Amino acid sequence: MNRLDEAKTAFDEASARKLDGGILRVAIYYPAFLRGDTAQMEQQVAWGAGKPGDEDFLRSAQSDPESYYGRVS
Repeated sequence: MNRLDEAKTAFDEASARKLDGGILRVAIYYPAFLRGDTAQMEQQVAWGAGKPGDEDFLRSAQSDPESYYGRVS
């Protein structure tokens, strides 16, 4: 729907309310990809590192842009 600014505002509000988790982080990851915000993408993946369950979601999300850019081996 091309409403990336509204999505970012919603995520910022969730963070301000101390809501967090792997699914929310994945939901932050994809709009960051669409905006070309690689720092935000890396931040979300780093957050999930070593967290069982959450890391899986974020690593899966990380593989999608890799496929999009043809970096699959």
